[in-house]
Amino acid sequence: MRTIKIPAREESLRVQSIISLSVSYINRTVTVIHALGDMVGGEFVPEVGTEIHESIDFDQLMSEGPDWAPGKPAGSFRKEDVLEALDRTKARKKREHQEALDNLRTEKDDDAAFRAKRAAQRAKNRQEMVARSKADLQGNREAALIKKPAKE
Repeated sequence: MRTIKIPAREESLRVQSIISLSVSYINRTVTVIHALGDMVGGEFVPEVGTEIHESIDFDQLMSEGPDWAPGKPAGSFRKEDVLEALDRTKARKKREHQEALDNLRTEKDDDAAFRAKRAAQRAKNRQEMVARSKADLQGNREAALIKKPAKE
């Protein structure tokens, strides 16, 4: 359990606690259920709807001397290591989400430019078609006048 600072309009401190931790050395997976809540009578009471199920990188958690815990031996971890891994997973997901949004914005900008170019080409094609139609009508009128027999 730890107290974390959540950025908001007002500064507030919330308690985050691990509710469940499952480690499979065979499948090389770590699954954590954690939640935000409050301390009531010395016990953690999770806030309804704040439970988050996450998978943590097994190799990262079990690695020897990661940058957040230089003296940690390989193949073991502490609660603090799990919380740090959760923070790193959250930061990575946030970064990936932001990159996806940036890519989507770029694609939309490219798509908008393509649509504008295509609309301009269609307008140009319409103008050419109208000009040809007018020329054809003018040519047909002249041809009709020439073919028209003269009245005697």
